[in-house]
Amino acid sequence: MSMASGSSSREPPDILTQTAPRLLHAMAVFVLCGFAALGVAAIVERGGTATQITAATAFTAAFLALQLGYFSRPGARLRRGRSYVALAAQAVLAYLPMLEFRVFWTSLPGLLVGSALIALPITVAVPVLVGVLISVAAIDVWLSGSIVSSAYAFVYTLVSTVVVALITYGLTRMARLVGEIHAAREELSRMAVAEERLRLARDVHDVLGLSLSAITLKSELTYRLIAEQPEWAREELADVLVLARRALTEVRMVASGRQELSLEDELALARSVLAAAGIDARIGRVEVSLPARVATVLATLVREGVTNVLRHSKARWCEIGLSRVGSAVVLDIVNDGVPVDPVDAVSSGAAGSGIPNMRHRIAWLGGELVAGAEDGGRHRLHATIPLEHEEQRGS
Repeated sequence: MSMASGSSSREPPDILTQTAPRLLHAMAVFVLCGFAALGVAAIVERGGTATQITAATAFTAAFLALQLGYFSRPGARLRRGRSYVALAAQAVLAYLPMLEFRVFWTSLPGLLVGSALIALPITVAVPVLVGVLISVAAIDVWLSGSIVSSAYAFVYTLVSTVVVALITYGLTRMARLVGEIHAAREELSRMAVAEERLRLARDVHDVLGLSLSAITLKSELTYRLIAEQPEWAREELADVLVLARRALTEVRMVASGRQELSLEDELALARSVLAAAGIDARIGRVEVSLPARVATVLATLVREGVTNVLRHSKARWCEIGLSRVGSAVVLDIVNDGVPVDPVDAVSSGAAGSGIPNMRHRIAWLGGELVAGAEDGGRHRLHATIPLEHEEQRGS
């Protein structure tokens, strides 16, 4: 079983992907400014005075300030009350100049409808759309000279207003959606990095804890024996070298994200380490054929349980039992070293991250882990993992 798969290597996003939100916003700004400038351009083309051109430019600039600064601004939070006020201001800027510029000022109502579609619920935006279309068409027909030109003005105004409104709405929504997708992608990348860091920290804690504790214990034992029993000390030192090489291999496996542990090796190491600490190790097991994923989790649990016995208890004996109950495998780690004094229990550091990590691993296989003190100063670590799903998967 792989304790956690490392994040797959991904190619860095290209420049176009990184700048897409800004490019789309720039495109929206360009198109909206172009639509707004049509009225000023029509007045200039028809020979408007300098005063008229200046007034038209001022009206257009104010309208665009509301459009780009509020309705079409990336990340803007459109509140209902503010939206109504801004739409009322845009309506004044769209309709009032018609008294002066007449038929040359019919491009801004389309932007007004686009703003309504962006900021208002559809049940409110559609009546606004219909009202603007009817009012603008009526004004255009009223301002035109003949019946033929009135019909032409009606159709032209109707179509152009709808087109401008839909383009305004579409470009603004597209720019915002791309920005949201870009932000979500960056958040997912940050979450992936955080998850990988959590995996590495969890695996380092769970996998290397017992090896480092064993190296420490055997080194201390070697130091005590080296003067009086050099042969025994030499044997212990040889074990330390084996454990150090093993820990180095485990570090490489943890870094690569691929790891399978041998339950037999872990039980043998647990017996050796407990004996080196002066703890009577009692290991009993029933031969159970285990899938590699389950065996790896149980081996990791043996490491965690024995490490906790060495670090957080004053045990004289420790029992490790493995059995099969029905369609599940059961592992129990029991010791008699629970501190009687609550102060000792706190100072022992029992509230670490190892047990929560193991609960996470076992729950991922559909199992359950229970840990706690029992009567008589004993502590029990009890894990149950169902085998039926793993056996079906293996077959």
